[in-house]
Parts: sequence; C-alpha cells; structure tokens
Amino acid sequence: MNPKAQFMHQLQQHEDEKAAGKKRLEKDISEFQSRMKALADEIKGWLRDIPQVTVKVEQTTLVDPTIPANLSPQEFYQICTILVTAGDRSLRFKPTCLYLFGCTGEVELEYRGLHSAPRYKAYMWEPNVPAGKWALIGLEQNKSAPQELDEAAFFNLLSRLIR
Repeated sequence: MNPKAQFMHQLQQHEDEKAAGKKRLEKDISEFQSRMKALADEIKGWLRDIPQVTVKVEQTTLVDPTIPANLSPQEFYQICTILVTAGDRSLRFKPTCLYLFGCTGEVELEYRGLHSAPRYKAYMWEPNVPAGKWALIGLEQNKSAPQELDEAAFFNLLSRLIR
C-alpha cells in the first residue's frame, strides 16, 4: 500500500472510531437520564405509603467534565435530581458525571440538615454489582465495598434523616 493510500485508510479508520465513540457517548447519556428517572420512580414507589416523607424530582443541567471534547461540542446535558425530604432534613441524589474510574453514571448523595453526614456515591454501572442495578459506595475512612442500592439500603440511608 502506498503512503497516500495508507494515510487515507488511517484517516477513514479514525473517522469511523470517532463516529462509534460519539454514538456510544449519546447512548450512555441517554441511559444515565433514563436510569435516573427510573430510580426516581422506584424511590417514589418505596415511599408511597409514608406521607411524612416527600419526593421531588427536578430537571437540571449537568455540566460534565468527563465528556470527551472530541466527541461532543457540549459538555452538558439535562438530567433529573431526586430530593427526599423528611421534616427539615433531606437526602439529594445529584448526578455529577458520566464516566469515572471504570464506573459509569456517578451520583452524589447529599444529606442536608445533619451536623455530621456520611458521604455516599451511587453508580449506575459498577463492575461488582449486577448489571442494571445501582451500586452504593460509602466514602468514609474505610470506604465500603459496593453494594446494591435496593429498598433495604435505601431505607438505611433514609434512617439518618430521623435520628
């Protein structure tokens, strides 16, 4: 293959890889958005019969520094946040980024109204939790192993709002 043909082949290969990366990015953002909506619906279902606790879901613009500049001219997208309130205390599920250290879809859990609140993050994909399930990781001194964010884990998180 002559140098010009080799260059043309490499150029086409680069363009194909870039298009595939852009398509994967769009798919990952869409999945993050839909998984956050599904999590909000699941939380509402868990709290259905508890009138003292409210759930508010709001759309927000996430400025995401993990979006590769060569795949998207914009580093932001719309996604929902979830606010669970009990009295004067709350727990917010706040998306922070799409990609981070081998995980996908990072969500910071923020307690409000507590003097010393534990720190947690959730991930929509984490290699140690079954596919399609949210992973919950504690960020205190002895960082906890990932566990599934299921109904029991959720109520353990929520119990801090009434202590």
